[in-house]
Amino acid sequence: MEEQNNTAQRKHGFLDRKISLRWMLIILGVVVLAGLVFCAMKALDYSALNARLETSKQENLKACAANVAVTIATLANQQIVEEEYEDLQKYVDRLVGSEQTSRILYIAVVNKDGVAVVHTNSAHRGKKFAEADEETGTVRAVVPAMDYTKQVASVHVAMTTE
Repeated sequence: MEEQNNTAQRKHGFLDRKISLRWMLIILGVVVLAGLVFCAMKALDYSALNARLETSKQENLKACAANVAVTIATLANQQIVEEEYEDLQKYVDRLVGSEQTSRILYIAVVNKDGVAVVHTNSAHRGKKFAEADEETGTVRAVVPAMDYTKQVASVHVAMTTE
């Protein structure tokens, strides 16, 4: 008799009750909707992270281009000041042609008259230098080449972000 009372009491518990199909579908819909909202929030987080990474990549490549330009302006300063460009031209041609510097699109040394006296693209050498319009996937840096306090030229470096 005591067993019958125990089973009767258990049937009245919340978890022992039958759930109708309607409520089961409602609960399933809520769970699926919550999962979709969670996935959408994660996708937004990932897209924001991707945008920050792309911005960071652009900034790092711009700094790298500036470092290359500063290095050339510093190490080749005497050649630039004395307008002896032959060895510098050979150097930048080798630099751009190597695997380690495959991101460099061009290096140019532009004199005070605006003429590209050194350029990795021979078609632009000796001509008025015109920086191309900003392109997606390209960063540029320009550094002055100085003779003490007087600017005698500028070093231009363009790199691809691709």
